[in-house]
Amino acid sequence: MEASLREREVQELQLELERCRAERDEWENLTQEERMSGDEARTLVQSLRRELELERDERQKRELELQREKEMSANLQSVLEDFQSGSYTSIQDLR
Repeated sequence: MEASLREREVQELQLELERCRAERDEWENLTQEERMSGDEARTLVQSLRRELELERDERQKRELELQREKEMSANLQSVLEDFQSGSYTSIQDLR
């Protein structure tokens, strides 16, 4: 009878051990999946940071180009106004 109780206890402990191993395997799989997700997220963040930096650089170049174009336009407008006032004066002198 005592041997039977011990055998039953051994079987219960073996079942418990198998459940624990199955749980451990499940936790290990979840941990590995989480680690992979974290790695993918870090890679995506790095990629987005590089892309953002490139976009910032491009924006800065465009802003500088726009500023140069505005300066050129203002200079041309000034020259045109000088020319027009000079032409108007020349026309009045001709009369």
